[in-house]
Amino acid sequence: MILQRFVITEFFRTPNVDWGIVKIWYYRNTDVLKRRIIIYPNFIEDKFFDNEGAVHRDYGQPAIITSSGGESYYYHGKLHRGHFEPAVIYSDGLEEYWVYGEKRFETASLRSF
Repeated sequence: MILQRFVITEFFRTPNVDWGIVKIWYYRNTDVLKRRIIIYPNFIEDKFFDNEGAVHRDYGQPAIITSSGGESYYYHGKLHRGHFEPAVIYSDGLEEYWVYGEKRFETASLRSF
């Protein structure tokens, strides 16, 4: 998982912003923010951006990954995932299906039964 690789490699680097309990790493390509990793006390969030600064990731990869196991897929700032795949997957198994920013439906969590 990407977050596991981050934990191994990035804790040896100084964060760009350090507010004591919250630490933020920024990855830039020229002047464009491409990735931001935020570490809260009990939570890590890894976010990817396109050239205009909107949340986005190519090649079927999630644009937002959380340490709790959640994933969100974005297409240039809008929740989207094609091929009848869920755009949001929560850590408890709940899935939401979005197409270009419009919610289609969601599935029930398997743990709720």
